[in-house]
Amino acid sequence: MLTRLELDGFKAFRNFALNLQPFMVFIGPNGVGKTNLFDAIAFMARLAEGDSLEEAMLQARGEPLELFTLYADGSRAERIQLAAEILLDREVIGANGKPFELSNTRLRYELT
Repeated sequence: MLTRLELDGFKAFRNFALNLQPFMVFIGPNGVGKTNLFDAIAFMARLAEGDSLEEAMLQARGEPLELFTLYADGSRAERIQLAAEILLDREVIGANGKPFELSNTRLRYELT
């Protein structure tokens, strides 16, 4: 389960952090970032699954340059920082099909 998301320099997000609950609803008018939030999650998922940075950027919605925050002066963020905190079940099934117990069930995934 995704428990926290941190974004900086990704699309409209600047120094953004969100603690996630098991059930959340995102509502609001068009153009406030709801879809961009899910774009960030999808982007990180592609990278976590082994896509290269180039592949993930090409699969993202819009042009690769549009992934970088656009500032009021017309400049763009020079880098994107993404972080996700994840809570896993204690028992997981390994690649060999056998169950095993994790000693740590909280993970943090960061990308800069």
